[in-house]
Amino acid sequence: MAILNVRIEEQLKHAADRLFESLGFDTESALRIFLHAAVREQGIPFAFSLDEHLCVDLIHALEEIESGRGLYGPFKSGEETVKSMLKD
Repeated sequence: MAILNVRIEEQLKHAADRLFESLGFDTESALRIFLHAAVREQGIPFAFSLDEHLCVDLIHALEEIESGRGLYGPFKSGEETVKSMLKD
């Protein structure tokens, strides 16, 4: 078995503990269920959404990265990087 350490806000941990206890199991079991479902689904095992335009922009950016288009640099400094971004 492997050990997984996760840092989360204390309030979130307590709220999750209470929720899962009310469902009849502990947080460790809930995380195990989540991980099994993620592997089975090959992705996040529940629906979630982002702003539609943000999703489209992200997909285009990933496509450019994968194809090698739209990449600049290397840069010698952070200032040079920012100047390059502001040109576009």
